[in-house]
Amino acid sequence: MLVLDADADLARLIEQWLEPSGLQVFAAPLPLSGGKLGLADDLVVALVIADMPFPSRAGIDALRVQLRPHGRAPVLVLSTTVFASVGCSGPAARSLGADGLLPKPTTGEALRRAVGSLIGA
Repeated sequence: MLVLDADADLARLIEQWLEPSGLQVFAAPLPLSGGKLGLADDLVVALVIADMPFPSRAGIDALRVQLRPHGRAPVLVLSTTVFASVGCSGPAARSLGADGLLPKPTTGEALRRAVGSLIGA
């Protein structure tokens, strides 16, 4: 599992919430425009959790291009601009090109539920 562009505290919190379920969490910054993710070539990513204050279809599409060498991982976006009433895998997520969308802050339970539904765990 890859966590992108989260501050250190959020990345640690996600790790604490997900690793007891047997999920390995890696954190990395989002690349600047045209930059590379800087991941090992042989790393296969099962899920991406991206912290995006202002998610957009263009941003998520660009992220998918960067992730292509690492498999077709679902993208779960955390955003402060998302309301708690928005369904994780509903129309808002689909309109952005994401597989899931959660408000930030979120709860460990909501994150585990979203991750489970996206990776089939």
